[in-house]
Amino acid sequence: MANDALTQAAIDSTLTTRWLGHPLTVFDAIPSTNNWLAEQAAQGAPEGSVAVADVQTAGRGRMG
Repeated sequence: MANDALTQAAIDSTLTTRWLGHPLTVFDAIPSTNNWLAEQAAQGAPEGSVAVADVQTAGRGRMG
């Protein structure tokens, strides 16, 4: 990805999966991608949905 840009277009241009990442949602900042995805799943989001963010303000992630 050019300039390490975390954009929908940049990711879509390199994404080669058939279902993982479809749909893909990109956030500049969000409290937690995990919480957002859990809410989306509860509302019927399709399997393979992915969310990424430049910044998570309340994310737990792998770094605690």
